[in-house]
Amino acid sequence: MVDDGAAMFSKILYMLEELLEWVAMIAIALVVVFVAIDLVFRLVLSKPFVLEFEVSEIYLMPILCLLPISSVYRNRGHLSIDVYKFEKHAKSWLLVRKCTQVLMALFVGLVSSASFGFFLDAYARNEIYMGVYNWPLDIAYLVVPVAFFVLFLRICFELATDWKR
Repeated sequence: MVDDGAAMFSKILYMLEELLEWVAMIAIALVVVFVAIDLVFRLVLSKPFVLEFEVSEIYLMPILCLLPISSVYRNRGHLSIDVYKFEKHAKSWLLVRKCTQVLMALFVGLVSSASFGFFLDAYARNEIYMGVYNWPLDIAYLVVPVAFFVLFLRICFELATDWKR
């Protein structure tokens, strides 16, 4: 029964990570389109495309950098430097991995919690970025707590499932 719940949670978490990864891919495509439009505007009309900088900087870049972070962690897509080979010492590797995961879960959970507070403050104050348009910042701030909360769920899930082994 517990394994069925874990399997269901794993599937839901996987689908959520894939959704966030697709949103990030759409964001990078939009950045390319906006930069291309800006380039054409600058070359042909001698003036910039007004939306490009703010939309890319405030909304799209955080989305494409942060939303797929849990998927990258799941797929072990990060860069690392191995200073010690743990294959010969499986038990010590497991202990190091568990300690690292606990510390990562604490850190990621704190970042998610604190950034959610920034989002709520920005929403309550109706904070804006003033440019040609008044861009709402609460939407931009929401990316960080969402990305880090999903990463927190992934780390906790791996901790719980690895603990059984």
